[in-house]
Formats: sequence, structure tokens, C-alpha cells
Amino acid sequence: WAEHPDAFMQPANLRTLSTLSDWLAQQPEIGGAYSLADYVGLLHSAIAPQRAAVDEIPQSARAVRHLLLAGGNEDQRLFVDPRFYL
Repeated sequence: WAEHPDAFMQPANLRTLSTLSDWLAQQPEIGGAYSLADYVGLLHSAIAPQRAAVDEIPQSARAVRHLLLAGGNEDQRLFVDPRFYL
């Protein structure tokens, strides 16, 4: 649970989430892990492949917001609430 609205629009938080997701995926008892960070990375790769090749997560919260507005759909609700708290 994040303390602030739009907490998961922040690139630093998405990178932390990605690190946790990667760690979880490496655990033998976990079959796989997919997070909002993965979803944002997928959108970034589709919309700006040259930039995504350098860094999967955009450099700014504004860029993350644009990705989710441009390419997001009801699937993003699997990861976060409407205010991007969770």
C-alpha cells in the first residue's frame, strides 16, 4: 500500500517493484511474476523502442502517465487502483 496517490507513476517505485518481481520469479516455489513495472516496460517498448532499449522504465512520472494513458486499458486495474496507490 502506497501512501500517496500516483505512487506507482514514479520511476523509482516502478524500478523497486521490478527488482522485487525479478526476485520473486527466481524463487523455485513461484511459477512467475508479472507486475505493473513489467506492464509499463511492455508499453514503453511498443511506443518508444529505442528509449526502452536503454531503460525499460521511463525516466519521469509524466512519461509513465503518458504510456498508461496511451496504451493502458482495463488490464492495468489488475495491478493498481484508479489513483495508482496499489
